[in-house]
Amino acid sequence: MLSFFFVICSPTLFCIFTYGLETGIYLTFISLCVLYTLSFQNLKEQKIRQAIIFGVIAGLAGLSRIDFGIVLFVFLCVAIYQNQIKLLWSFIAGFIALIVVSPWFIWVYTTTGRLMPSSGLAETRLINCYDITERLWSTMKSIITLLTPWFFTNDFSGKRRLFAATASLLIFVLLWFFRKEKLPKSVLNLKLGKSHYILNWFLSLTTLLFIYPVFFWSTHFYTRYFCPLFIVIIPL
Repeated sequence: MLSFFFVICSPTLFCIFTYGLETGIYLTFISLCVLYTLSFQNLKEQKIRQAIIFGVIAGLAGLSRIDFGIVLFVFLCVAIYQNQIKLLWSFIAGFIALIVVSPWFIWVYTTTGRLMPSSGLAETRLINCYDITERLWSTMKSIITLLTPWFFTNDFSGKRRLFAATASLLIFVLLWFFRKEKLPKSVLNLKLGKSHYILNWFLSLTTLLFIYPVFFWSTHFYTRYFCPLFIVIIPL
């Protein structure tokens, strides 16, 4: 159901889901993580069983794509700082997630002698003055692509399409800004604590916007790398 919902919300996600790569599974498991956190209660009622279940789901998301480890770490730190989850609870969840992904790391290490998968090493290169323009341009195009699902394309190589997508996005933002309610009803209907979980996930996933342009040169994959942000944009 989650996968079906994604592909009908955005033609870009439809293409990503049908590429045959891991992105569709990755988005599904991240969505399950987000939905499961919305079931969390106050600190006194949080149980170890919830930490184990959340850790398993997070571990499966990490198996889908290893960058989720950074997202999970930021989410747990922010939630602890805001006193939404206990330190012990987060430690258990993170430890369970590590157990789930550990067989993959062990296999990679025994096969290649390194912990980092070869695909990650092949695409890693620190940003420099020669490719900073290309990376920032690709990042901007990818963000606009994800924020304008009403365009049936995920390639804004043409300047006219990029201008039209940007203009439509600005109009949408202006209409939203002049609404009486600054937050969408979908977020306002959540309890205060639960709506904070959505914001925490948004902050955690936003780290991808900084990690990939700085450390990875494969700009043609930026839309795939940034698409988890679509999960928390949906409620907005």
